[in-house]
Amino acid sequence: MTYLKAFLANPYFLGCLAMVAAFLLSMRLYPVIIYLGRKRNLLDEPQDRSTHLHKTPTLGGVGLFISFSLTLIFL
Repeated sequence: MTYLKAFLANPYFLGCLAMVAAFLLSMRLYPVIIYLGRKRNLLDEPQDRSTHLHKTPTLGGVGLFISFSLTLIFL
């Protein structure tokens, strides 16, 4: 039992766990964000200086913020 407590208190393990948890959460969250962005027409239309050829959802930062925040709250 003390070995398990020492393993969970290791900062390298917690850092790796946080990265994996945030990655898995964002992989699950981004399709929902893209769907909602298209459904509610929250899209960026390409203009002269844009590199996109089609309309692109503009809520990518929201997904990063949510996955990062939830990971920090739970860990």
